Amino acid sequence: MIEGIGRALLLGQHSPTFVWDPIRSRAAGLGLEGDGNFKLTKTDEDAIPTTEPFCVWDSGGERFRVVTPAGNPEEVFGSAGYFSDGYIQQRWSALWNATNLGFAVTTPTPAGSLYQDTGVQADIVSGATLGDITVVDTTVDLANDAVIERSNTGSTGFTRVVQILVKSEAGTSPVGIVTLGTNTTAGTRTTSASTWCRKLPGSRGWWAVMFTAPLVTPIYITLKVTKNTGRWFLACPMFYNKWLTSENITRAPIPVTTGPTVSRRGLWYLTSTNAEVTLKPTGWLAMSVVLPDPSVSNGHLDYAGAASYKIAYLLHLDCGLYRLRVTMSDTYDRIIVSLGTAAGVNFAFLDCPSSWEGYAALGIVVTWEINNGTKYAMLYVNGVKQDSVVNPADWYPQGLVPSTLWVGTVPGGANSAADCYISKIAMGRKQLLRKDARVLSVHMRDIARGQIA
Repeated sequence: MIEGIGRALLLGQHSPTFVWDPIRSRAAGLGLEGDGNFKLTKTDEDAIPTTEPFCVWDSGGERFRVVTPAGNPEEVFGSAGYFSDGYIQQRWSALWNATNLGFAVTTPTPAGSLYQDTGVQADIVSGATLGDITVVDTTVDLANDAVIERSNTGSTGFTRVVQILVKSEAGTSPVGIVTLGTNTTAGTRTTSASTWCRKLPGSRGWWAVMFTAPLVTPIYITLKVTKNTGRWFLACPMFYNKWLTSENITRAPIPVTTGPTVSRRGLWYLTSTNAEVTLKPTGWLAMSVVLPDPSVSNGHLDYAGAASYKIAYLLHLDCGLYRLRVTMSDTYDRIIVSLGTAAGVNFAFLDCPSSWEGYAALGIVVTWEINNGTKYAMLYVNGVKQDSVVNPADWYPQGLVPSTLWVGTVPGGANSAADCYISKIAMGRKQLLRKDARVLSVHMRDIARGQIA
């Protein structure tokens, strides 16, 4: 376990209390100054069956890989540690290996514009047979855009999101070319300029194309591709509930295996088995984080179309009256590290950078120490000191009681959990020199996609 996060850099020099990585997601490694060889327990708020297959992002292969909790107990978070916020129910009413994913052409699009490449599976997913890949060929009819559609189960109570992965044979961006829409009658060729296109970095050219569906039923999902733009491949369609706590994050696709409402993935998070982790007057925390969304300053919009993040909890530790917490702030629109009291009064409130690209790797290191009578709390991200606080009015005292560590949510597994990749975590009780904190934050960035250091 320890080798997975870098024995030489972390254990040899900095003696962490523990380390964790998602490849060995059931155990936290024992550090030289550890509290014990405790385990981190996976929790699923929606009680998904252990045989339920779903996809996790395999950062080494740069695609999604199908796993099950029972069949891959050490890997259900994927190599990059995919955490999920809330209940995401699959409502695509045709199996992924259905003919043409359940789509059919609409007049006047020729039937030959929509077909399957026999024996070719979408290379965005491994570990499952999804059937032949569906192709839309816009060169069959050069006079009209290619339009396909399929009916699905709409809703009058839940807003839903349509998402489908697309790839151009020529490597063309789908922005302004591939659009989605929903209609209440068949044969309608209307799509929306509100379609969102999100590139999946390092995924062999795949994009996620999304559209928020209105509250209607029945509903016809329409996909249009601009004429004479070559061949386009389609994979992994989804039609899922949108919750108030959800962000505009490109979610991992979820395979449908036995029906339209069976395959799903809910709120997943980690806790230590018992109250075992303690805050000390001197210590440090290091995390590797990948956020699927860009920062607000780089154009992030939530599902409501507002330039705001919902609150999301990445790590939480309450030791008696004192707290350490890492959150995505809906107020500050960026990641926040707070040191303070369990009552919510912070003596150190540290801001991560307010600007990053979607799927950017962030190596976050926060340190707190008392040095020659002076109290310091400092935050480093990707080798740069972002924020610091000197001599606050309060501080962590000696003798705090051990407590339960929560990763990906807050105590009780409430809503507003993390919806991102938390790839590595390490925590220590000793002083971490500033130069070492900078180096460690770069290292955490470099292993954020599941790499072994």
